[in-house]
Amino acid sequence: MKKLGATLADSHSIEIAYALAKRLQKEDSGLKHFSFSGCVPSFTESDDFSACAKWYNESVDYIVNDTKIQNIVVIHRYTSQLVGGSAESYPNNSDTKITAKTKKKVENIDSLIMTLSKHKRNVFVFYPIPELPQDINKLIGNNYNNKLPFERIDGTSFEWYKTRNEHIIQHFDNSNYPDNVQFIKPHEAFCDSITCFAIKDGIPLYFDDDHASVKGAEKLVKLMFLDQQ
Repeated sequence: MKKLGATLADSHSIEIAYALAKRLQKEDSGLKHFSFSGCVPSFTESDDFSACAKWYNESVDYIVNDTKIQNIVVIHRYTSQLVGGSAESYPNNSDTKITAKTKKKVENIDSLIMTLSKHKRNVFVFYPIPELPQDINKLIGNNYNNKLPFERIDGTSFEWYKTRNEHIIQHFDNSNYPDNVQFIKPHEAFCDSITCFAIKDGIPLYFDDDHASVKGAEKLVKLMFLDQQ
C-alpha cells in the first residue's frame, strides 16, 4: 500500500504541501492537501463558530478514517488568529489581546493534535512562521531604490518574533503531547540568533509578508527530515 501524508489548516500550508510533495515523490509516497484560507482553529466546533468550521471537522474526519494517511502536518498563522496584531507595527510590539475565544481556539488546537496523534504515525506541528513588517516585494523595492544588495534582506529581529508569538510558543513549549507529535520550528531555517530574514543567502523566503515562498518552504520541509541527513 502506498504511504500517504497530509497537510492541514490555513493557506500557510500550501507552499509547504508543494515542497513536501516533491520530497515524498522521491520515496514513491504521496500527499493530500487540506487548506482553507484564513481558517482559524475550529476543530470540534459547531458550524457557526467560523466560516471554515464545517470544512475543518469534515477534513479531520476524512484524514482520521483514511488509513493510508499516516503522517500529518499541521500549521496555522497562530498569533494573528489567536490574539490579533501584525508585523506592521515593527519594531514596536503589535497590539494583541487574549480573550475567551483565544483560549477556546488553543483548546481546539490541542484537541486536533491529540485526535490526530491517536490515529496517525506522526503529527508534525509547525511553530509560527516569522512575519515580515512589509510585503517582500516592497522590501526588495526598497533595496533596489537605495542601490543595496539582495543577498540578504532583514525582516524583524529574532527577539521581536519571540515576543510577537509568545502566547503560542509558550503553550507549545509547555505542552504534553504524545511522543509521536514532533515540533518543527521555522525560525531555525529563517532566523539566526539576532535576525529573521526576508531574503537569506540570496533566496527569497516569502512571496508576500507572511506566506513562505516555494524555496522558503523547501527549507522548512528540510527541518522535518533532519534525522535523515
